Amino acid sequence: MFITVNRPPHIHVDYNEFEILIIIENGEIYAGELPSRQLKLVFDWLSGNSDWALEVFYELNPNLK
Repeated sequence: MFITVNRPPHIHVDYNEFEILIIIENGEIYAGELPSRQLKLVFDWLSGNSDWALEVFYELNPNLK
């Protein structure tokens, strides 16, 4: 038996012992934490790459589209 959990399109970010999931479409933190300096870098990257990140998310998770 498989249980499917529908999560919003998101990215995973790992940094040392930290892990965070960020919703691609609005930049909201879904789970986890990250130091503020690294979080700023992620938000800067996501602001210029959200369309690409969303495209990759749906390529890897076609059943969630």
